[in-house]
Amino acid sequence: MKKAGIDRRTFLKGMGLGGLAYLIGSHFRAPAQVTAATAQTARSLNIVDYLNSNRSIQNAIDDVQAAGGGELYFPPGLYYTDDTLVIKGDNVILKGANKTSSIIAARSFDISKNLLEIRKSSGRIANVKIQDLTLTSDARKASARNNDTSFYNHGIVLDASHNVEFQNIRVDHFNGDGLRFEDRNAEGGPDQVIITNSTFVACMNGLNTNDTGHSTHIYGGTFEFNAKHGINTGGRNSVFIKDADLEQNHMAGLRISHSSNIVVRDCTFENNARKVSLSDKKHAHIVVGDTAVAQNIVIDSCYFHARKMRYLISVERGNHISIANNFVDYADQFGTTAGAFVQVGQGCRNIFCDDFSYRQKPKVKRLSNHQYAVSDLKPSAIPSLPVPNESLRGFITRVEGGSGKRDAFYVCIKTENGGYKWARINLTDL
Repeated sequence: MKKAGIDRRTFLKGMGLGGLAYLIGSHFRAPAQVTAATAQTARSLNIVDYLNSNRSIQNAIDDVQAAGGGELYFPPGLYYTDDTLVIKGDNVILKGANKTSSIIAARSFDISKNLLEIRKSSGRIANVKIQDLTLTSDARKASARNNDTSFYNHGIVLDASHNVEFQNIRVDHFNGDGLRFEDRNAEGGPDQVIITNSTFVACMNGLNTNDTGHSTHIYGGTFEFNAKHGINTGGRNSVFIKDADLEQNHMAGLRISHSSNIVVRDCTFENNARKVSLSDKKHAHIVVGDTAVAQNIVIDSCYFHARKMRYLISVERGNHISIANNFVDYADQFGTTAGAFVQVGQGCRNIFCDDFSYRQKPKVKRLSNHQYAVSDLKPSAIPSLPVPNESLRGFITRVEGGSGKRDAFYVCIKTENGGYKWARINLTDL
C-alpha cells in the first residue's frame, strides 16, 4: 500500500521558512516568451514618398491611422521633425532598417516638447510597435555634430495603452526621460509593454515608469550614462527585467522605489552611482524602497562589478525580497570597508539573501543587518510530518505541541543508505 505523501510545493505552502522559496518558485515565474500582438495590415507606407512630396512624418502617421493601422517604413537615413510626433490610433508600426542607420531627430530647440507621444485624448491606445529606429534630440545628429545639446524633453511618452512593443530601438540625449510612462486620462497607464534589445542613453532616466500602469517586460538592451537611473520604477505591478545591462548611470542603475512583484534576472550592473557620494546609502547598483515599502522582489543570477561601490544593493524598506545566485567581480576592491554586499534598513522584513559567489575575497560584510533580514522567516506549524523525500531535503518544519507539550522542530535529511528521514532538532533552552 502506497504511503500518503506530500509534494514539495504543498509542503512549502505550510511553512514560513520555505514560504519565500515557494513565493519565488510560483509567483515570480516569468513567461517563456512575451510578444506584442501588433496588427499587421496590408497598409504599408514609405516615409521617403512623403518627404519627397513635401509632406511631414506626422502626415504619414496620420494616413496610417486613418487606414486603421499598418506600417510606416524609414529606410536608412536621418529624418528631422520640428514638432512632437503623435500616434493616437491603434495598430500602428514605425519601422526602420536598423537602429544605427534609421534616425529620427529633433531639429528645433524646444525643451517643452517630446519627440514622440503615444496616447489618445481618452481611452487606451492598443497594438503599437516601434522597431529598428533611433530617436534622438542630440544636436550633433541634427546639425553640424559639433556640440552635445539635447533639444527636446522626453524621448517617448507612453500614455494609457495596451500591448505596446519597443524592439531594437535607441533613444538618446533627452533632457527628460528616454521612455516615460504617464496616465493623463485616468485609464491606468501602460499595460503589457515589451521592451526588447533597446538602448537608452544620456537621458534623465533611461526608463521611468512614473508610478503608473502594470506588466512591463524588458529583455536585453542597455541603460547607460543617464543623469539619474537606468531604470526608475515605482508603484508598478509586475515588472520583469532579464539580460539587461545597467551601467555608468549617475545614480543607481535600477531604482525600485515602492513597487510590487519585480523580477531582475541575468542582468549586468557596472560603474553606477557615479554622481552619488560614497557615504550615501544610495551609492549602490540597486536601490530598493527609498520612498516606501517595496515588496515581492527577486534579484537573481546577476553580475555585479563591485569596484568603487559602497553597496551592491541597498534595501531601505522591503518585505519578501530574495537575493540569490549572484556573482560579484572585484569583491576585494569595494570603495569603503564600511560597505556591504547588501545594505538592509530597519524597515525591512523577510529578506532572503543567499551568499554571493566571487573570485576575490571581499573586504566587507555580505549583509549589513541580519536581524532585519530574517525577522519573520519562521517555520509554520503543521499537524504531522509528511513523508520525507528528495524534494523536501533540507527544509525545516515545526510540529505544534498539544496541551502541556512543547513544539518540536524537524529537518529532512538524506540517510547513509540513500533514503530520506526527518531528524528532530534538539533544542537547548537559554
